[in-house]
Amino acid sequence: MSVIVFGDLHANCFATRYLAAKLKEYEDAWCLGDFLGRGPHAVDMLNFIEEYSQKYKTWVIGNHDAYVWDLISDDEKSRYKNEVADTLRYHKQILEDQENKLTKIMSSKRGDLQWDGKEYAVVHASPTDPLGVREPYIFPWKSANIIMDNLVAPFTEVAMKKQRKRKKTPNAVLFVGHSHVPMFINWSDKQGFRNLDTEIIFGVPLSIPDGITIINPGSIGNPRIGSNTYVELDRGARTITFQPFRLSTRSKNRLRDEQQGLGFSAEIRRSFQVPPDTNKIEAEFPEFYKNLSAREKLYGDTIIEIGIDHCIKTTDNTL
Repeated sequence: MSVIVFGDLHANCFATRYLAAKLKEYEDAWCLGDFLGRGPHAVDMLNFIEEYSQKYKTWVIGNHDAYVWDLISDDEKSRYKNEVADTLRYHKQILEDQENKLTKIMSSKRGDLQWDGKEYAVVHASPTDPLGVREPYIFPWKSANIIMDNLVAPFTEVAMKKQRKRKKTPNAVLFVGHSHVPMFINWSDKQGFRNLDTEIIFGVPLSIPDGITIINPGSIGNPRIGSNTYVELDRGARTITFQPFRLSTRSKNRLRDEQQGLGFSAEIRRSFQVPPDTNKIEAEFPEFYKNLSAREKLYGDTIIEIGIDHCIKTTDNTL
């Protein structure tokens, strides 16, 4: 079975309408949450959520969605950056008259880790902090100990219970979002911890190793570094393929202008123009930056660039 796995759309209708067209090419589609927040297109995203949720069963919400639907406490909301919270309050206000529709679609259970069968699971952030409102972000350049403690070890425990295994590490895959950065991690009894970031090549199928595997497909709507990305999963062949695309300059400019018109902060606007973590990662984690740059250059001009034609609003605001 072919599955498209994606997350962190962040109210970017240009990227989301491209995604909506891609869904038709796959037998299933798993979303890792954060439909809302940061971007200007709240109504478009609600239409997408409504249509998507009627067709597919394996999906979760993220911390931004939980804020809008009041599924987290006021104390947890207070931890959000002011500029991010401003966009969420706008989304909440603009969708206020859709409360009945939202309540039917969203529930606190959608914030929990979800299984599809006994081998594959999805969650927005981590097994111990599913929505990502308490624990730090986990990036692929973090130490093995941090990734093990926050992702691999807790998911191993969950997977062993799911598969009723006591000693041998099960074969299980967890797809996570939240960080907006592609990641490919594996731990097995034979080989221990492996960060497989250097093996990621856009458009090339990668075998899923035995053991516990953690995969982040990156972000559809708001990448922190590099291209917009999603993952293709072939369940029969047990392979994943990272696929990139980019927004045209015209699309980015339209996003910027719409965000500015809504009073969104300069920092939020910039994050949709140029991936915001690029300079920081180049300076602090040069090996990771080198790998990512090589990946982008290898695919080069063949990366699909999408334009504003992917966000044409109809009279009834449907997709």
